[in-house]
Amino acid sequence: MKPTSNRVFLICAALVALAGLDARAGELMNLSTRGSVEGRGSVGTGENVLIGGIIITGSGTKHILLEGLGASLSKAGVSSAATLQDPLLGLYNRNGDLLQSNDDWRYGPELDIEASGLAPSDDYEPVIIADVAPGNYTAIVSGYAHSRGIAVVEVFDLDGASSARLAELSTRGSVQLGDGALIGGFII
Repeated sequence: MKPTSNRVFLICAALVALAGLDARAGELMNLSTRGSVEGRGSVGTGENVLIGGIIITGSGTKHILLEGLGASLSKAGVSSAATLQDPLLGLYNRNGDLLQSNDDWRYGPELDIEASGLAPSDDYEPVIIADVAPGNYTAIVSGYAHSRGIAVVEVFDLDGASSARLAELSTRGSVQLGDGALIGGFII
């Protein structure tokens, strides 16, 4: 998805080189960005979505889990009224083709999601589990039925034994203050 207006956009990228590291020892396990898109700090629809660019390097496939969190952010101190109550999540390849989508995580591979230990606390939050080859991917978080609010896009590495590596998550969102700030995070 390309911006088509004169809004100010921020590209927040976390890049980690992990050559020669023992599997799981010092390896990148998670990348996430809490963002808000478009006026009043919210993720919406159309151009007003949270976009995460994901890069997988190496060879073979990488088993990943993607989340689009919204309502559960209230447990982390974000005002419940400000969160995206019903996010949608889509995973796209470099050509823009939709590979998978999810609305509510319990309508996905529920047992696999629960087994990962990463199931969201809110049933309306989407999760995608995918095996992806090295390359560039896009995760898009939007609001169901034109809903708006603060959301998080996350990607987790579920397979440290793979020679493929989770290398980057870059995020497109508008620059704002307060609750509308774009915040990146990672777990090693």
